[in-house]
Amino acid sequence: MEQYVWLGEVQQRLEQWQAEHGEPTRFLHAMALLKQEGRYHTGEQMPRADFLAWDGDDIGQFHDLLARIPVDLKLAEEQDASSPAQLAPVGRELNSVPIKVSVPQKTSMHRHEHFEFLYVLAGEGQLYTRTETLPLPEGTLCVVAPDLIHDVRGAGGSEVISIAFWPDSMRDVLHRLLQGENIMTEFFHTSLDLKKPGYVVLNLPPERKIRLLLRDIFQEGHSGEPYAGEFCIQYIGLLFYHALRHCAAEGGNPAGADRRTGVPMAAVMKYIQDHYRTVSLAEVAAAFHYEQDYLSRKIKGYMGRSYMDLVLEMKVEAAKRMLRETQAGMAEIGERSGFGSAVHFSQLFRKKTGMSPTEYRRREWSEKNKDRSPSHMSFSS
Repeated sequence: MEQYVWLGEVQQRLEQWQAEHGEPTRFLHAMALLKQEGRYHTGEQMPRADFLAWDGDDIGQFHDLLARIPVDLKLAEEQDASSPAQLAPVGRELNSVPIKVSVPQKTSMHRHEHFEFLYVLAGEGQLYTRTETLPLPEGTLCVVAPDLIHDVRGAGGSEVISIAFWPDSMRDVLHRLLQGENIMTEFFHTSLDLKKPGYVVLNLPPERKIRLLLRDIFQEGHSGEPYAGEFCIQYIGLLFYHALRHCAAEGGNPAGADRRTGVPMAAVMKYIQDHYRTVSLAEVAAAFHYEQDYLSRKIKGYMGRSYMDLVLEMKVEAAKRMLRETQAGMAEIGERSGFGSAVHFSQLFRKKTGMSPTEYRRREWSEKNKDRSPSHMSFSS
């Protein structure tokens, strides 16, 4: 038998704790309290939330539907009660997990492997990083990259939507968005390919068409139907396009955009990532009709490191993937990742990582094969 509570019941328990103790508690703790108090439900399977009843106009109706999202009590058992996550363990196989940010709840700075999509449908929220506090007024769309240390909170009475989606979903499903030249392209390429944590903020007024897209995201995200995650990502892509269209119409420059240069850095970075194995800075500059020294300064200012360091980082990351995932020899990996000779590859890899390619491969394969006998592992050199 499945045991679950409604999201609205967790919300009420959070509010009750706040009233009784004068301070918030954590989402998972509130779930655990409901179970201890016998205030939970059982069934052969968890019910499915149905959002299609919402006409997209009455926010209060959407609020009531959000309250009827079932939350598996196993989450409270399987997670550390100090975890800031709510529903991330629902499973990577969903690709995305739409949920509402509960208020009040005790939260803390954290990081995660997925992107987090935040949308303030009503009220206001706040995004906290190590260096700043960013207000998120109604109509704000904020996307947080993997590994950014952050926290997000909603004000009382707010409707702040949080949707987790995974990097491979962005690559596989939103490929057309990632091929354009706009602030979202720039953000995702920087996050996905350069592993640079950050966030981007755009304005997206909660018009009816936006509310209906949110309805469809929640309907698919909690339907359990085949390809539900893929549907969610497609709907998220539509929200991004709406935000970009609004930004273009307003003539604005969204938070996270590069205000320092007119150089199309998203396109430059995409070009470098496509050709880093062989392309020189002079060739990149020629492709975009800039002087080499000028483009070099712009790359350094934009990425915080030189063109040579950037390309070396890309080559090393490519080599790491091959060392982890294949048994190709060092000469082949050096050639395929753009280093040329095996000797040159080994020297630069050690300089960048502090270990030889062979040492790196042994370490990674050892981690992957802890339960296997060393005699079952083989390495090419």
